[in-house]
Amino acid sequence: MSEPAAEVARRYFTAIGQQDLDAALACWKPGAVDHLAPVGELSAPDGMRAYFESLFAAMPDLTYEVRDLVADGGKVAVWWRIRGSFTGAPFDGVRATGGKVEAEGLDFVRVEDGLIVRNDSYWDDSSI
Repeated sequence: MSEPAAEVARRYFTAIGQQDLDAALACWKPGAVDHLAPVGELSAPDGMRAYFESLFAAMPDLTYEVRDLVADGGKVAVWWRIRGSFTGAPFDGVRATGGKVEAEGLDFVRVEDGLIVRNDSYWDDSSI
């Protein structure tokens, strides 16, 4: 029997919060899509690895907190908050400002056979 979807999602978000990309990407089916609004679509694992490596390099102190998680079968809604300081490498062509970053978002994760097959992520970037 496959691991319940809520546990897969929690394991994924915990790994992202620890900046452990190997553990995070192990939660994904290869070729699955992570749709990050407004960024676009990333393919697992390579597109996601490149995006998150860049994000972590730009904000080395980034934390990722799961505020709530609700599951129904293979679907999981995850409300999260990130915090960090833009003190590292340039991100998406923008040089570090030293500014603090805090944003909240909601991800809708779909899990099949113990692996994430799609994620649709929506976040409030108005505070960034």
